[in-house]
Amino acid sequence: MDPQFENIAVLTDTEADIPAEILAGENLIYTLPLRINDGTHDYRDGVDISVDEIYRRQPEEDFKTSQPVVEDILEMLKKIRADGFSKVICLILSEGLSGAI
Repeated sequence: MDPQFENIAVLTDTEADIPAEILAGENLIYTLPLRINDGTHDYRDGVDISVDEIYRRQPEEDFKTSQPVVEDILEMLKKIRADGFSKVICLILSEGLSGAI
C-alpha cells in the first residue's frame, strides 16, 4: 500500500450487493453477510445460501433478514486490523430503511 495514502478500509454488508468480481479484486472493500431466516434455519447471505436459492424457494417460504451478529462484526474488524488497516469507513443502509447494524 502506498504510504502517501491513508490506511482506510471500507466495510459494508451484503445489502450493498457488490458483484463478486469486484470483491475478488485487490480493493479495500470488506463485506459482512446479512442473516436470512426461513423460519427454521438461520443463513449467512452469500455464504450459507445464495440469491438464486432464495429466489427459487421464495414462492413457498417466507424469508426474513436481520443484521449481522456481533461476533461476525468483531471478527471482521479483527481481520481488517490484521490486514493492516487502521481506519474503517462503514457504508450501510439507514435505520429508516433497514434494521441492519
